[in-house]
Amino acid sequence: MNSDDFGGSASMSRTGASDEYHGTMFAKPTLEQFSLSQYLSEYQGRVKIRRALYLGERCPELSIESYHIALEEIKSSTTDISLYESVLKSLEQLGGAAASDAGWVGSARKTNNSAYDLLSAELNKAKQQHIKKDGLRAQESLAQHKVRLGNLNEALRTLQDARDYCSSIDDQVNLALTSAWISQMMGKWLQVNSYVQRVVSTLSTLPPKMTAEIKVLQIQADFGEGRWSAVVNNVRGLVYDEI
Repeated sequence: MNSDDFGGSASMSRTGASDEYHGTMFAKPTLEQFSLSQYLSEYQGRVKIRRALYLGERCPELSIESYHIALEEIKSSTTDISLYESVLKSLEQLGGAAASDAGWVGSARKTNNSAYDLLSAELNKAKQQHIKKDGLRAQESLAQHKVRLGNLNEALRTLQDARDYCSSIDDQVNLALTSAWISQMMGKWLQVNSYVQRVVSTLSTLPPKMTAEIKVLQIQADFGEGRWSAVVNNVRGLVYDEI
């Protein structure tokens, strides 16, 4: 992990305890006072998992501990078997002792299959009865199920199919916002902006909370694409009580 990750200067030497930079003495950052578990305790669910994996991939000193924390969070908050096995493999490659939890894998697979069968049955029933509202709800539930499994591309395709069941502008807007958040999880920033613009162009007036939600998405997309001036402008436009 480079020194920027702890607020230091990227110009500092990696050999001395401290260096002079523009006449100022900077202490070389260390991990001695950093508690990974305490830092990650501020997060939960997918966010915690992504944060742990990010640190594990970029900071060799923290990799094994990060992956262990990610594994435990995957087991406690998801049924994402694919991600679990991927992190387990990364941990094993580092020499970290971790045996696959066959009990959890079996239970997660059973839960996933049961949920998929139930949601598919609900969707087929709605299609047969030609009830748009029920069809939309079933498609959204199926998309959420796929998100929980980490199948984000499939979740987006399911939401695209759900547009055929929209019966109001609000339905269209909700689908676009959900699609924007899934795209954000995938780091597809152009796609995020596309869905956001769809919402903005559909509604003549945005509710305050939705305005804040869209601003947050725009900030993340602009940041991901390196549009710094746009990030600053959108941050200034946030009304924090509405987030």
